[in-house]
Amino acid sequence: SYREGFDSDASTGGTHYNAIVAKTCLPVGTYKFIMYDAGGNGICCFYGRGEYGINLSKGRVIRPLSSGEFMGVDEVTPFEVTAADIDIRPVSRPSTGAVGNDPNDPPDLSSSSHSGHTSALDTIVNHVNPSETFNPPQIWSSPATNGPPATSVKSLMSLATLSGDGSTNGHGKSYGILFDVETSPSASPLVIAGMGLNLDTKSETHYEIWTKAGSWQDVNSANPDYKNGFRQVSHGRITGKGSSDFTEIALNDFQDVDFPPGHRQAFYVTLSDNNLVFQNYEEEGISRHDMVNEVQLGKDEVKVYYGAAVRAYPLDAADPVTDFWNNAGFLGRLWYKKHDR
Repeated sequence: SYREGFDSDASTGGTHYNAIVAKTCLPVGTYKFIMYDAGGNGICCFYGRGEYGINLSKGRVIRPLSSGEFMGVDEVTPFEVTAADIDIRPVSRPSTGAVGNDPNDPPDLSSSSHSGHTSALDTIVNHVNPSETFNPPQIWSSPATNGPPATSVKSLMSLATLSGDGSTNGHGKSYGILFDVETSPSASPLVIAGMGLNLDTKSETHYEIWTKAGSWQDVNSANPDYKNGFRQVSHGRITGKGSSDFTEIALNDFQDVDFPPGHRQAFYVTLSDNNLVFQNYEEEGISRHDMVNEVQLGKDEVKVYYGAAVRAYPLDAADPVTDFWNNAGFLGRLWYKKHDR
């Protein structure tokens, strides 16, 4: 049998909003996640919005991030880890492309800084009750295997939506962001091969990158399901570099996304905490509830459009009316290349 116990103080007093991300690795099998509460009322809602969620590292949601209110001494969530949930990540290794000492050289994105694992359970607790306790479990790792050869960063072009002057005017923070990327009808076929993110943290965090053909706004207005059609192209643990620099996703950890000429592609980038920095669209008379179709930044062949910041995690737990901040711009960097034909 397997048992992982949690027992430490997450108390902060007042109404401070404290996000805790706990992670452990599990083999195939059946499990129960048990949230204990000595007070008998869960982790919501006398001091604010207390909530927790449970996810497997390949994206399957066991319990969406939602209210942690319950009656009694515990709440039990049974779940199963199947062979389809097993996740083996590549080990760190040097780049196949040479990166020189020139300060203008792009960063080495070919190796990953996080360790390999088989099947990971992520537990996200947004904790507001100072009388409750919760402790992240120990991380168990298993030997990783080598992944595919790395793409040389020297072969890539980039489009950065973050200004280089260090200005933070109009910046906000959220869990995630939805936005579109479009190629010109006259452009050569392209491949998005990686991303750099702008994170307001220097701690380790969980990230996910999803994509689908078309626009993120292509939903049924009568019953909008914004998660529908998205597929995951990258996820894992990264250590932020703060809001003054890019936190780059290792190229080995990003699945290429093909862009034919004149193509529009939606992206959903998210963290498990609200440290993703975005840019507000500042135009007089435009509110966050009115969505505009404006280009945030573009080169001749690639354009990035303003989208919506998502102030909840995961996406299917977000209410578009209360949790979407429209006309928010992705702050980061896209790495792309000409398609090999």
